[in-house]
Amino acid sequence: MKFYSEVTKEMYDTIEALRAAEERASTDAEKEKAVDEIMTLVKQAAKAEKEALTKMRELDVKYGFGTAAKEMLERVDVSKKHEDFGEPFCMKVKIPASTTSQDAFVNSLKNFLGK
Repeated sequence: MKFYSEVTKEMYDTIEALRAAEERASTDAEKEKAVDEIMTLVKQAAKAEKEALTKMRELDVKYGFGTAAKEMLERVDVSKKHEDFGEPFCMKVKIPASTTSQDAFVNSLKNFLGK
């Protein structure tokens, strides 16, 4: 006996095969719908970014280069959010004065590693 699936529009030899095919079709449809929703959001975000950049450019043209960035940074007060981090890590690492070229650095590293 053959079994026909209304979902896949195909015939199957067993009821188990029919159920498995319908479940795969359902999962594929759910995945496709989720991806479509994500793509819609990505397109909306790209459009919003383009509009924001256009407005920023207009503001910079009208009030001077960097005005948009400066005004936005003041609104989020970036300086206060990062003041607790102190000096960047790279500033705390002392580089030997003898390391003036890539070869010197490689040689220093080899000496340090004992190779």
